[in-house]
Amino acid sequence: MASRRLYFPHVEGLRGLSALYVFLFHLRETAIVNPAFAWLVHATPFLGFGHYAVAVFIVISGYCLAEPLAAAPDRPFDARAFARRRFRRIYPAYAATLVLSAVLFLYWSTPLFGAVQPPSYLATALVTHALLIHNLIYGTSEYLNGPLWSVGLETQIYVVFALLLVPLWRRAGVWVQLGAALIAGLLPHFVLHGALDWTCPWFLGLFALGVCAAQLTHRRVARLPWKPLAVVAVVGALAAVAFSGAHTLRGGYYQLFIGPDLLVGLAVALFFIASAGREGALWFPARLLALRAFERLGLFSYSIYLLHVPIVYSVYELIVTRRIGGLAAVTLYLALIPVVVCIAYGWYRLFERPFMSSRLRAAVGAVPEMPDALFAMPGAPRSS
Repeated sequence: MASRRLYFPHVEGLRGLSALYVFLFHLRETAIVNPAFAWLVHATPFLGFGHYAVAVFIVISGYCLAEPLAAAPDRPFDARAFARRRFRRIYPAYAATLVLSAVLFLYWSTPLFGAVQPPSYLATALVTHALLIHNLIYGTSEYLNGPLWSVGLETQIYVVFALLLVPLWRRAGVWVQLGAALIAGLLPHFVLHGALDWTCPWFLGLFALGVCAAQLTHRRVARLPWKPLAVVAVVGALAAVAFSGAHTLRGGYYQLFIGPDLLVGLAVALFFIASAGREGALWFPARLLALRAFERLGLFSYSIYLLHVPIVYSVYELIVTRRIGGLAAVTLYLALIPVVVCIAYGWYRLFERPFMSSRLRAAVGAVPEMPDALFAMPGAPRSS
């Protein structure tokens, strides 16, 4: 049976909705301090858990990057080629966003906070961001553009994936790589007494759960009731998130994220395994995520994630300094949703799509309106 490279519309749909959720989370976070938005904030408590959407992103990355290896276990893994592909896919849009973030930060930081940090601090932040190590320093982790902290972390996870997890997976099995990732991800919390908790190193374990899901999507080792297991895991993760949220959103107690993050990762991984039924037929919840609107949103979800905070804060600065209130302020904020989505799509066209592989560009243009099965990418050999 020849291996085939698959494109996952339902995974892209989940990615797109997760990016939109993070955007709405930050929109709500800035609205909290403005009395004009009090009713809007009270009406949307379900938008208060943006951190966990980032956890979903990490599992998706592990799943998508491991899928080609799971589909072709005998194919050699070239770490250098992997690094080049990741750099080409991620860094152009990231670098452009970093420049824009710095410019907009200088625009809104002084009116909102009274003063900007010294030029040397700003220079340090720019250099660490450019090197993708800003997340390792508390003072620069969420400086300039908060969501960029996870881009730094994910890039570091790619290094561990290429140099440690793939060799362990190939030589000792997928469960060994999961164990190693969980130990390596949790070790800083216990050894350094939480000194790096702000950057969530345990996300390495979530990435490895995505790797396991990719392996089991292709080669199920047991006939387990994957769909009931996925339902139980999703319900359990939602309950854990709801229970922990009231605590984690007050005071920055990062260690309280660990348990719920791992449960979210397990739920997403089991959902991906359960989604691909016999002959690759999609489970009904996965078919909903694969709807064209959600799948297309996933196409430029990276740009939504990168761009939304600088734009939100710039509009928030306008509202504060011009003392805009009432219906005008609410209208401005609600208008941000389609505006940011449109800007992000343009950003994708400029800084993402030109750097995508030709096979992936062909695939996203050929997905059916309503996929009901895993979709083979054009040009890939099909199973015989």
